[in-house]
Amino acid sequence: MMEQENNFEEFENTPTSKIYKEKAVLVATFLGGPIVSGYLFSENFKALGLESKVKKTWLITIIVTIIIFFVAIFIADNVKIPNQLLPITYSAIAYGVFTKYQAEGVKNPLARHITSNLVHFCKVYLL
Repeated sequence: MMEQENNFEEFENTPTSKIYKEKAVLVATFLGGPIVSGYLFSENFKALGLESKVKKTWLITIIVTIIIFFVAIFIADNVKIPNQLLPITYSAIAYGVFTKYQAEGVKNPLARHITSNLVHFCKVYLL
């Protein structure tokens, strides 16, 4: 009986971390760059229980930051472009990534935990 009570405690997984919504990610990315975007994405993945995607998010963030750095260096010498073009571009990309990978989980984070808890329940008690 005691063992069953301990298993039910695992089902009380509700997101306790801050979840960054669409506008926060967009504004922070525009003002802070791709590193800030990567941080917010990784924190959202942690809060949504997708820890496996955090390391990949940081790896992609570092690669994209290096690419943007080199693009900015080479464009600065050769072409006159508005200063806001690069931040608008990586903000738009961050918005697309957010919409594809996190929007649904951010809108209803509790549903994700209920689903994962249901899967866990089935594995523990039905298999």
